[in-house]
Amino acid sequence: MARTHSEFSSLSKGGNQTPVTMKQDEDFWFDDGSIVIVAEDTGFRVHRSLLARVSSVFEDTFSIPQPPDARAYQGVPVLELQDGAHDMKCLLYAIYDGRRYLANMDPHIPFVILSAHIRLGHKYDIPEIVNQAVEYLQTYFTTDFETWIHNENSSDLFLPFDFSERMIADVFETVNLARLIERPNLLPAALYLCCQQEPEDLLLGIPRAGRDDPGQADAVIVRLNDDDVRLCIRAQRTLLRESCDMVGALAREATAKEAGADRCEYPERCANARESMVREILGDFATLVGSDILSERMLPCQFRLCGTCAGELVVRKQSTVREAWRRLPHILGLSALRLDVEMCAYGRGSQYPARPCTPMIAISSI
Repeated sequence: MARTHSEFSSLSKGGNQTPVTMKQDEDFWFDDGSIVIVAEDTGFRVHRSLLARVSSVFEDTFSIPQPPDARAYQGVPVLELQDGAHDMKCLLYAIYDGRRYLANMDPHIPFVILSAHIRLGHKYDIPEIVNQAVEYLQTYFTTDFETWIHNENSSDLFLPFDFSERMIADVFETVNLARLIERPNLLPAALYLCCQQEPEDLLLGIPRAGRDDPGQADAVIVRLNDDDVRLCIRAQRTLLRESCDMVGALAREATAKEAGADRCEYPERCANARESMVREILGDFATLVGSDILSERMLPCQFRLCGTCAGELVVRKQSTVREAWRRLPHILGLSALRLDVEMCAYGRGSQYPARPCTPMIAISSI
């Protein structure tokens, strides 16, 4: 099946021959194409039957009788859409090439392609394309604690997709996508990362390069919706309170006289270290307390303890962090999430699953 390309072509309306300039896309201009889709200034001559087969929206659109003066190009009907040319091309690749389009780019799938697949796959009712893109996002925006900890602590993090240079802009967009397609399993991790940002960024949004040309910074601003901005600002206060409670609880446990006494290797040294720990925590309280309650950073005096006592302190902190993860939807204020469905706090017996665990959050309404 031959594909042809020319830089500009004339788009005519009925018999008036009123020229409208457009670029013929290099990859999606088929000689035997039966519909010309125009997105921005780019035309895609593709196959109406294929689009109708995978998309109920296209099927319904093509079934509408056209008036005599409907737009046409060389006798081929023209459908003008309000989508970006880059997004439409990404969608067409997924329609024509199927799952192998993303699989062939793994592990360097640009986030903007996954975003385009979700937005347009949702708009044109192509669930297979949406689901595949969501699967990739779930490898990072996970509900599984072990996967989250691995991702956050790994010095050589391996994901099947690439964030853009402004990762937090992609995080904001993930929240918006999750709301759009009602996939709340993406929300806890994404909203938690949003809560680590400055209020100014939450209110004004994050600039990043445009979708059509990721190499050019054309002042595209990614914003959360107003409800999620308010949610994040409220959640930041809750996270600070949780952090204070966590640090205080760990300090009390670490300085308890009976903590590890029967297994301590150097009782006198560890006793002195425990006594100084409270003073150091109080002196460094502002550094230890923050909205990042899932951090596993070390506590003061930890390295002065014997191996047994230090190990027990680490276990207690990990247990506290794991419990915070389990309660994350509540902490973030996602009160509409069903209470009988929990985050995966204890994993599936695998250190790093190749794909995320089954979505663990159900939603009634958010």
